[in-house]
Amino acid sequence: MGVLRRVGSGCDRGVLGILNAQASEARSFLIAGTALTVALIAIQAQPYNPGWLTATVLYEKVFVTHALLVVSLLAFFRTARD
Repeated sequence: MGVLRRVGSGCDRGVLGILNAQASEARSFLIAGTALTVALIAIQAQPYNPGWLTATVLYEKVFVTHALLVVSLLAFFRTARD
């Protein structure tokens, strides 16, 4: 299972292994990504947006949400393994 292994020689590096991110970077991404998803939902819910903007916001929201799911699952499995 090399996907969730630590990368680098320091014990504070490579929390997510595959992404080579530190724990603080992963937490920052999760918080910022969640805030961005909430903001995109608020923008998409406006009834006076043009169709192209609603479609663009939906695409970005789905992309960011899937990235959040992947990072949070990797972090969860990494934490559970430790």
